[in-house]
This record gives sequence, structure tokens and C-alpha cells, in this order.
Amino acid sequence: MEPDQKEQWIAKTLAGLAGMQRAEPPTDLAEKIAQRLASANPYLPGARLYPLPRVAWRVAACMAFMLTINIFTCLQFGRSSQATAGQAADFAQAYFDLTPVFPL
Repeated sequence: MEPDQKEQWIAKTLAGLAGMQRAEPPTDLAEKIAQRLASANPYLPGARLYPLPRVAWRVAACMAFMLTINIFTCLQFGRSSQATAGQAADFAQAYFDLTPVFPL
């Protein structure tokens, strides 16, 4: 595309945007949203919805299970790190010890 044609194309495109206006929401939109939120429960207007007891117990059981797994993992990690530290010390002593294994 030549520079002159490119300039004409840009001018033509910008001229097409000249009559555009910014979109505006309806004036009563906020009121409609508030009414819908207020009437979210059509059977008992104004009542709050609570989770079913069965669902609450399931959530509590899952949380207790996850807590138990977390505590078990922390205890196992603590034991294994102590064992690893002891094994590392034994290895270092055996590897770097310069005394002969068989006396001369």
C-alpha cells in the first residue's frame, strides 16, 4: 500500500467514527438491580438463605480431615528430617575419617 493510499484509508476510517456516541446505561438500572436482589428468594422475601445442615457437616468433616492430614504430614516431616540429619552425620564421619580400617 502506498503512503498516499494509506493516508486516505486512515482518514476514511476516522471519518466513519465521527458520529459515534458513548453508550450509557438506562437511568433506572440501579433500582432494577436493587429490586432483583431484594426479591432473590420469592417464597420468603427478606429472609436469609442458610446452607443445609447436611452440607455444613460435610464441609466440617472435610476440614477436619484436611487438618488431620496436615498434622500427620508435619509430624512425619519432623521425624524424617531428624533421621536424615543423623544419617548425614554418620556418613560424614565415615567418609571423612582418615583412620585406617585395618591396622598396620
